[in-house]
Amino acid sequence: MNSRLSPKQAASYLPQLRDTNSQVNPQKHFLLVESNKRLTSRQKGPSIKLCSSISPVSSDSINKGCSFSNWSSNSYINNSPLQSFDSKISKANNIYSEIAKLYEEIDNLNLSPHDKEKCKSFSTINCSDEKSLDQKSLRLDISDSVMDGKGTYIYDDNKIILELKKEIEEINQKHEQLEKLYFIDTNMLKKKIESKKKKYNELKNKHESVYCNQEKNNNQNENLVKRLCENEEKHRKEIKFYIKDINELNEKLSFASLEYSNAVEYIKKIKYEKKEIDEIKKENEEKVANLIEINNGLKNQICSLMEIINKSNDELAEAKRKIEMLENEIKHMIEAKKDYLALEEKLKFTTINMEFAVANYRELQQSFSAYREKASKTEKFLRLTIEKTSPSSPIYSSSQPIERSKTKKNSYIATKFTEIQSSEASQKLLKKISSLDDELISLKQELEKNNKDLAYSKKLLDEKSMLISQLESKQNELIRQQTEKVYKSSILSFAKFLKKQKKFVENAFFLLECEICKNQTVSSIRFPCSNSYQCRKTVLTEENCIKCRGPIKKAELAAMIELVKSFMINFAEDLELAKDIEEIIR
Repeated sequence: MNSRLSPKQAASYLPQLRDTNSQVNPQKHFLLVESNKRLTSRQKGPSIKLCSSISPVSSDSINKGCSFSNWSSNSYINNSPLQSFDSKISKANNIYSEIAKLYEEIDNLNLSPHDKEKCKSFSTINCSDEKSLDQKSLRLDISDSVMDGKGTYIYDDNKIILELKKEIEEINQKHEQLEKLYFIDTNMLKKKIESKKKKYNELKNKHESVYCNQEKNNNQNENLVKRLCENEEKHRKEIKFYIKDINELNEKLSFASLEYSNAVEYIKKIKYEKKEIDEIKKENEEKVANLIEINNGLKNQICSLMEIINKSNDELAEAKRKIEMLENEIKHMIEAKKDYLALEEKLKFTTINMEFAVANYRELQQSFSAYREKASKTEKFLRLTIEKTSPSSPIYSSSQPIERSKTKKNSYIATKFTEIQSSEASQKLLKKISSLDDELISLKQELEKNNKDLAYSKKLLDEKSMLISQLESKQNELIRQQTEKVYKSSILSFAKFLKKQKKFVENAFFLLECEICKNQTVSSIRFPCSNSYQCRKTVLTEENCIKCRGPIKKAELAAMIELVKSFMINFAEDLELAKDIEEIIR
C-alpha cells in the first residue's frame, strides 16, 4: 500500500493501531521476503519528517534538500528490484544518516527535554530493530540465491529461523511498550503533520515558480551558449590575424637585432677613437684644476660684488622713491602756483577797480564841494544884485514888493536849480557807490569762494598724495616680494646646479695626496672599457709622488664641499632659504 501512495499522501499517512492482546504475526514484517518490491519497501529508512519508525515509511517520501527531478528519478529507481548486496549496504548507510538527521531535527524542535528524550529513545529502539531486520532479510536473500545456485555463500536455514524467532519475540515485547507511547505521540504528530502539509503546499507552489524560472534560465542559457559559440569563432579569426602580426613583428625584431649588432660595432670604433681624446683631456684636466681654484676666488669676489650691488640697488630704489615723491610735490606746487597767480591777477583787477571807484568818489566829492561853493557864490552874488537893484526911496515902495517877489522867485529858482543839479549828481554818485559796494561784496565772496576752493583742493591733493604714497608703498612691497622670489628661485636653481656639479665632480675626479710631502694632485677617474682584456686603462693612473716618489693615497676632493659650505654660510641668515638649500643639496 505504501509504495502506491503519492509523496503528499505518504507523508500524512498514519497506520491504524493494533490491539495489544493480539499476537504479532512475524511473517508480515520480518519473515522471508517473497518479492524484491517488499524488500525494498521494508529496507527503506524512516522518514526524516516523522519521529517514530512505527509509522509507515513510503519509498516515495522526499528527502530534505532533494529537487523534483531527483525525487522523480529516485521513485523509479526505488520501485526497481534490488540486484546486488552492495546496493543494500549503501541503502542501510543512507538510513543511518537519515536517523542522525532525525536527531538533529528533534533537538531543533520546540519540545520539552522529557519529550525529546522519549523521541530519541523511541527512534534508537526502532533503528536497532530495523538494522537487525535488514541484516536478516539480507541473509535470507543470500540463502535464497544460494539455493537457486546464484550465490557463493552457504548458510544454515534452521539456525537463521531460530535466531529470527528469538528476535521477533524481543521485538514484540518492545512493540507493546512502544504502542503506549504511540497513543501519546499521535496527537502531537497529527498537528505536526498538518503544519508539514501546509509547508509542503507552500513548497510545492515555490517549486512550480522555481521550475518556471529554471525554464527561463535554461532559455537564456541556450542563447548565451549561442553567443559564446559566435564569440569563439570571432576570437579564432582574431587569433589568426594576431599570429600573422606576431610573425611580422618577429621578422622586424630579427632585423632590429642585426641593426643593434652593427651599432655595437660602431660604438666600439668610436671608443677606440676616443682614446686619443682622453689623452688630450689629461692635459685639460690639469688646467681645469687651476681654473677651479681661480673660479673659487672669482666666486668670492662675485659674492662681495653682489652684496655691494644689492646695497646700491636698495639705495637707488630709495632715491627713486624720493625723486618720485618730489616730482609729485613739484607738480602740485606748480598747479597751486598757477591758481595763486590767477587769484593775484583777480585781486589786482579788483584793487584797480576799487581805486578807480575811490578816485571817482573823491572827484565827485570835490565836484560836489565845488558846486556848493559856486552855488553859495551865486547866492551871494544874486543877493548883492538884489540888494543893489532894490529901490532906496519910498516912491518905489509899490514897486519894491514886486521886485522883491521877483528876486525871491529868481533866488528860489536858482536855489532849486542848484539843488536839483546837486541831487542828481549825488544820486549818480550814490548809484556808483552802491554799484562799487556791490562789486566789492561780490569780489569778497569770490575771494572767499576761491579760498574755500583752494582749501578743498589742498585737502584733495593731500588725500591723493596719501593714496599715491600708499600705492607706491604697496607697489614697492610687491616689487620687493617679486625680487625676493626671483632671487630665491635663482639661488635654489644655482643650488641644484651645485648639487649636480658636485655629483659630477665626485664621479669624475679624485684627489691624490702624498703621504710624505703632502703634495696633492687632482686626477680623473678612468674606468676600463668593455674590452677589459685589451684595454690599458686603470682606475689609478699614478702610484708614486712626482716630487719625492713617495707612496700616494686617495683622498676626497674637498673643493666642491667647501664651495657648498661657503654657499650655505652666505645664506644662513635667511632660515627658510637655508632649509630649502639644505633639502636640495642633501
